[in-house]
Amino acid sequence: MYYENFELGMEWKMCGIEITREEMLDFARKYDSAPVHADEEYGKNSRFGDIICPGTLSAMKLWNAWLQYKIPGEEFIAGLFCNMEWQAPLMPGDILNGKAYVSEKEDRNPYNGIVYIVVEGFNQKGEQVVKTTNCLVIKKLIMADQQI
Repeated sequence: MYYENFELGMEWKMCGIEITREEMLDFARKYDSAPVHADEEYGKNSRFGDIICPGTLSAMKLWNAWLQYKIPGEEFIAGLFCNMEWQAPLMPGDILNGKAYVSEKEDRNPYNGIVYIVVEGFNQKGEQVVKTTNCLVIKKLIMADQQI
């Protein structure tokens, strides 16, 4: 999808993304070894009563689900930044549902533009657990046949 094809408010749904204890622990041990994520005993004695999902894992699971739509495809040049916010913990066995939508567009140059994709994730109770704002550089249709 080219820059010109993105419209403000355009929305996609991602549903039924399971977060398993094993996946959480594996991710935490490799990338986020904070005790509340990686140490089950610590998690049991924490205010949460169990380990909680690393926020980056929940954000990446949603991002990957959105990418399955193959929306930007080859027109996706690069990401400029991603802002992540965590509102509530995601627990082992929770089911993550989400939505992604275009919140903003900026014309950049004759070759590409910037599209802001907001991704929000909710647990099976409907509580928001994560929100990311992703700033993407997307190729323009009018210059699609030229190298950037």
